Parts: sequence; C-alpha cells; structure tokens
Amino acid sequence: MKVDIFKIKIGNRIREEMGDISSLENSINLYGLFNPIIINQNYELLAGARRLTACKNLGWNEIEVKIISTKNELAKIEIEGDENFMRKDFTDFEIEKIIEKKRKLARKGIINKIKYVFNLIISFIKSIWNKLFNKMNSPHLKRN
Repeated sequence: MKVDIFKIKIGNRIREEMGDISSLENSINLYGLFNPIIINQNYELLAGARRLTACKNLGWNEIEVKIISTKNELAKIEIEGDENFMRKDFTDFEIEKIIEKKRKLARKGIINKIKYVFNLIISFIKSIWNKLFNKMNSPHLKRN
C-alpha cells in the first residue's frame, strides 16, 4: 500500500546516524524500492528511516509501506531493533563473489560492445566498397 510520504511521522528513533545514503538513493532510483518501510496505525515510522530519507531526497510524494499495529513503545523499539538486528550482512567471501561476477559481466558487456562496433565498421566498409564497385561498373564510366 502506498501513502503520502509527508504523512509519515518520524519520532524518537534509535538510529541517530544515517550514514551516506547516496548509494541507496542511486539503487532506489535505478531499481525502485525493494522493501517497503514499516509504519504503525498512526503513521509513525517503525523501520526504514534510511529508505524514507532516500525517497524524500529523490522527490517522491508517495512510498510503499507495510502497516503493523503497535500497542506500546516497547513494540515500536522491538520492531526497529529487529529489522536491523535480524538481517545478516554478506560475508567477505560473498562480497568477493559479487564483485567477481560483476567484473565478468562487465567484461562480457565490453566485449559485446566491441563486437557490435566492429560489425558496424565492417558493414560500413562493405557498403562503401559496394557503392564504389557499382560506380566503377556503371555503363557511364565504362570505356570501350
């Protein structure tokens, strides 16, 4: 469900440091919002402050949300904590695998671009050759 981004209330949060969110903004701008932010029935932000900030910075007026009813402050803190504690970062080995796969795909992309440009050049040369050859064989240019 989408809601007006400016109706979301950002109260007293555990996270104080947002860090650099430019890469998150770039990702959201390129691929969209992967996961909705979490709010309660009163439109209070429970989880997703960095995503919310990034979307505001991108000029969004609406944002995808999931609403979870909360009955007290303890529930709000538990949800914010769980979203950040229960996730698992990639290991160093997994990060290296991502980097290597991206390198291979980038190289493959470059090779395909080079092949494409090479084929364009060959097609251009063939086209010019055919035009020249046809002109040379034109009855107007032949000498008897």
